[in-house]
Amino acid sequence: MNKTPRIGIICGSGMDKLSIIASPERVEITTAFGDPSGHITLGEIAGVPVAIVNRHGIGHTRLPSEINVRANVAALKMLGVTQVLSFSAVGSLTQAAPPGTFVAIDQFIDRTYRRVNTFFGSGVVAHVPFGEPVCGNNHTHIVNALEAQSIPHLSEGLYVVMEGPHFSTRAESLFHQQIGGTVIGMTAMPEPKLCREAELCYNMIAMVTDYDCWHSTHDDVNAAMVSQQMKENIQMAEALLTHIIPSLAQHDSPCPKGCQHALDGAIMTSPNLMTADTIQRYSPLLDRVLKPGQ
Repeated sequence: MNKTPRIGIICGSGMDKLSIIASPERVEITTAFGDPSGHITLGEIAGVPVAIVNRHGIGHTRLPSEINVRANVAALKMLGVTQVLSFSAVGSLTQAAPPGTFVAIDQFIDRTYRRVNTFFGSGVVAHVPFGEPVCGNNHTHIVNALEAQSIPHLSEGLYVVMEGPHFSTRAESLFHQQIGGTVIGMTAMPEPKLCREAELCYNMIAMVTDYDCWHSTHDDVNAAMVSQQMKENIQMAEALLTHIIPSLAQHDSPCPKGCQHALDGAIMTSPNLMTADTIQRYSPLLDRVLKPGQ
């Protein structure tokens, strides 16, 4: 594929064999932050070039805590991606989002504690704004696409991110409800934080597979339950992608919400204090701010 993919898709459980990808091509890529979860698939959806990474690796070989999210995001950035659409299987914390519901996430509570959640450190200090963790511009397009495809959905939602790999206790599930959670899952973080640092538009679509373990009349979540519901969710995910990808492609310009300028004013370290090796390591992320005009 000769066209640069501007849209990256991060796939989760059950989405390693999307049937809507035309002219798929595998690309092996390494980054300064290590290797991504596996090869990157380049191809087209509805005639639009895309780059796809499976966060768990082919065959689901990585726990949520083992995913090298930095490498996954850096690889997409290196390939020319400017917008990231991420999918995640989740449990519902509300009666309003039964299994089969898609939630256009607009906020997160990060309760993970074993993951590297920044590209920076080791000689470069940066603090990016994160009050609105998803791209508001693309969020609108996603909600419109969900409505157009008549997919059961919520147009906003709070994703509580847990470390895993175990599912919640009932007490934890009830607590996550009390703090306002809409859904709970293990894979969302630190994707939006790293995409913000990489100056990429990021949006998360959470696909509900179960009621976690708070619901008195539904079985507690288990892996088999998640897998079964995901088989049904995949068809809706493919319908959504076929509709939303052309819409996002029409807006391949600097994000009006400022996603492509997230590092403006965020870097605290003077370039004069950065070594040549450090500048080289961060080149895919910092070239715009360190080498204006290039």
